[in-house]
Amino acid sequence: MAKKELFEENAEEVCRADFPPSFVFGVATASYQIEGACNEGGRGPSIWDSFSHTEGKIIDGSNGDMAVDHYHRYKEDVDLIHKFGFDAYRFSISWSRIFPDGMGTEVNNEGIAFYNNLINALIEKGIQPFLTLYHWDLPLHLQESIGGWLDKRIVNYFATYADTCFAHFGDRVKNWITINEPLQTAVNGYDTGIFAPGRREVPSTEPYLAAHHQILAHATAVSIYRSKYKGVPIPEARDKQGGQIGWVLDCEWAEANSDKIEDKSAAARRLDFQLGWYLCPLYYGDYPAVMLDKLGDRLPKFSHEEKKLLLNSLDFLGLNHYTSRFISHATSCSEESYFYKAQEMERIVEWEGGEKIGEKVHILLSLCCACIFYMITRLSLGSFSIAKSIKAWQGASEWLYIVPWGLRKVLNYIARTYNNPPIYITENGMDEEDDNSLPLNEILDDKLRVRYFKGYLAAVSQAIKDGADELDFGSDAISEGEGNQNGNITHSTNLDDFPIAMRKGVRQCTKHPIKRFASYGCLMPSFKAFTISLDEEKIPKTVDETLRSSKWRRAVEDELNALEESGTWVITDLPKDKKPVGCKDFCTCGQA
Repeated sequence: MAKKELFEENAEEVCRADFPPSFVFGVATASYQIEGACNEGGRGPSIWDSFSHTEGKIIDGSNGDMAVDHYHRYKEDVDLIHKFGFDAYRFSISWSRIFPDGMGTEVNNEGIAFYNNLINALIEKGIQPFLTLYHWDLPLHLQESIGGWLDKRIVNYFATYADTCFAHFGDRVKNWITINEPLQTAVNGYDTGIFAPGRREVPSTEPYLAAHHQILAHATAVSIYRSKYKGVPIPEARDKQGGQIGWVLDCEWAEANSDKIEDKSAAARRLDFQLGWYLCPLYYGDYPAVMLDKLGDRLPKFSHEEKKLLLNSLDFLGLNHYTSRFISHATSCSEESYFYKAQEMERIVEWEGGEKIGEKVHILLSLCCACIFYMITRLSLGSFSIAKSIKAWQGASEWLYIVPWGLRKVLNYIARTYNNPPIYITENGMDEEDDNSLPLNEILDDKLRVRYFKGYLAAVSQAIKDGADELDFGSDAISEGEGNQNGNITHSTNLDDFPIAMRKGVRQCTKHPIKRFASYGCLMPSFKAFTISLDEEKIPKTVDETLRSSKWRRAVEDELNALEESGTWVITDLPKDKKPVGCKDFCTCGQA
């Protein structure tokens, strides 16, 4: 088994100076999880509308009908992103808000107008839009009429949709993502059935067919963008927009559990079933050799023309990474999923001697951990931390252990294996258990997340020094719905119940709008907290009391105004020789 002492490394304290000037910090969302307005503005239903309204699919019956009402309140959200000084905002477009039936028969001008308004609001505030075309919310009509991603015709429908978005938004959007986490759509949508569309009928083949068509849809969209809009490298391109396009893949690092050849092979196999499944066709023209060997005819085949289309069809890679596992070879697998059984491996969470691979984050999620970039947005005006720390929190994720060295390893692996592509870490972070009964002062303590980001930011900095082409880092912390492996959407409470003035906190920071400003330290592990003082009697004692308390809202707003006027932010443990990320946007005391 793996020996801990061979992996131990001292995490450095890092700050803005440790990252290249071009390195981007931002926030992100996904359309179904935040927009709401499910029956407004000409939007058609998606598979997640149907899935979340099907009895038994979502444990608590939550859905995204209203979510956090971003559709009506996007200006407030953009103001928050700007207020906290972020460089970029990644959001996804609802396909069925552009084409209600998904087929491109008639564009919905109200949908176009909404996203134009959002993009313009971002540009006006100096925020770069990163636009994701597909974040799992397939138009329901496509699922019901042709079988969704199981039918090859969807490639052309996606191409029409992508072309329409490029044409309407590409003059201002320069960063495009075609598909977010195609593995999750394929495996959890067509094998385990815990994500929409919730199929488990033919798990031995359907996930690979769905993935095959997503890969072709991605490459087709990239070809359209490059030939019609980007202007590079095709000389005859028209309407040159000069942007870049890629897609987002998720991967947990796979470390061999021993020096045995079979364990090393199993770890390599695990990475090929995650990253190689979607990157080998783009770099080498076909699926990884190990997948071809293990799956045989269950893997669809690319034609000669399709292979030409696939090659080099990305300008950058988005990486979603949270945790790591030790891997050992196993001919029989305890996992129920056909996808995992085919890999002939076991995932292990213990070092030699029984100690866990990292600190535990007990979970409630898995659906779509909102993309990176989304650090502190969706917090209310009172989104600072009150320094009332009592204990370290555990998160809510069963599968999530804090293993920063795994991020460094996966970044270096991608650099070595796939010609060092530019990388945006589009998701990273941890959540917390939803518990209304806890006192407010306990909820506000967030030491575990501080350690998480200190470690992972240091790992990114180390990977850059190793030579990885790293462009971005952000956290998975946002007011979006999440689905766990039981299909539960943890909307941090009923999203439509939050007072508008509070602008609701994030799903991962319990149900509290003032939760975790200090814990993120504006993306900075180099200082501990922003601290404000409020009279004890003004501080609600529970989350529910906070959500109902107009007195609390007024107190927080008054305190914020006073801080801004007097310049009395209190910053602790701030290195004098380095400037933390975003401090210029938060600190008025001159220490930044």
